[in-house]
Amino acid sequence: MSIDPRRCASLVATVTLVAGLAVNAALGSGADALTGPVGASAAQPSSTAPTPLPAADTIRTATPSATPTPTPTPTPLPEPVATSLSRTSGGTAARLTVSMRGSSMANVARVVVGDQDAEQLTLLSPTQIRFVVPESDGFAPGSVRISLVSATDGAWITTPYRWTYAVRSAVDREMAYAAANWDRHASARFGYIPKNDCVNFTSQLLEARGWHESGAWWNDGPVSRTVRVKKTVMVPVKVTVKSTAKVHGKAVTTAAVKTVRKKVVKTVKKVVTTVDASAAWISSTAMSDWLASRRDLATRLTYGQRAAVQVGDIVQFNWSGVGSSWDHTAVVSKIVIEPNGRQDIWYAEHTNHQLYGGSIGALTKLSGYEHMRVQFWRLTH
Repeated sequence: MSIDPRRCASLVATVTLVAGLAVNAALGSGADALTGPVGASAAQPSSTAPTPLPAADTIRTATPSATPTPTPTPTPLPEPVATSLSRTSGGTAARLTVSMRGSSMANVARVVVGDQDAEQLTLLSPTQIRFVVPESDGFAPGSVRISLVSATDGAWITTPYRWTYAVRSAVDREMAYAAANWDRHASARFGYIPKNDCVNFTSQLLEARGWHESGAWWNDGPVSRTVRVKKTVMVPVKVTVKSTAKVHGKAVTTAAVKTVRKKVVKTVKKVVTTVDASAAWISSTAMSDWLASRRDLATRLTYGQRAAVQVGDIVQFNWSGVGSSWDHTAVVSKIVIEPNGRQDIWYAEHTNHQLYGGSIGALTKLSGYEHMRVQFWRLTH
């Protein structure tokens, strides 16, 4: 059955009236007590009608405002303190993984070895971290300090430990030679090939590593010889120049000898200093072919396999990406682990003369190198 809103209003008024009577019964009597304000005299009748209560659906209950809960201030971590290191020395060209124990290791943002950041910093537990010590800067032997950098405030914290770099391995000897000779343009022992000394320098590094010359791979040093070459030169030439002029109405011809400079192609003698060496020692393509036949010395890797490359390995480039020949050869001198975990590789070279001629990753993105091919030789000896 439907409810008549008017009847609801009447019911509300009736309830109000009854409640008013009950109140006035306690405070006074009669109609005056019902309509008068609480505490007013009964002798003062009210001249206004009772105010009806609002409809039930319009009554609102006031909601008290919520008191905001304060955000707790995090307690800062204590500064890290190192108490042990798994090892404290390595080769100048070695990349070694070490672990460090101590307190508040979760508060370590960086580990600095000398002036270089350690790589692949990993938190193993609140009391232990692991990281990779990079190669010595410039492959120089010596002792450097190990420091921690706080993640809380960036403070540098000196540890009681130092890292000692020493020339110990074949690769250390190879890269020590690279550091001492990368900028030289002459060699009394091996000679120098202007504008094309990259493979000659790479071969020298392999010999410093401990490789021995053979019938296919050798260098007998610089050779000077006299050759005859054609050359265009400017030489003075005497020529007779005739001129005609009118003298007293008659044409008179006179001749004069003049010296002029004229281009002349001549054959001249020239002393040329070259390198007396095998093709595998001085040619990128010949070296690639030779290494492919010497699986006891090296294993070929593609650019996609560069995660297996190490400092001291060989890298070769074909700039255009066309054909099977190789245009440039160098030796890997630095490996940088990028944020995505991939290795970026730098190299030592002649012709361009750099100890850290990097990076191959950046080179592949340059205009004109989109089709470049790269191969590595992972050296096993």
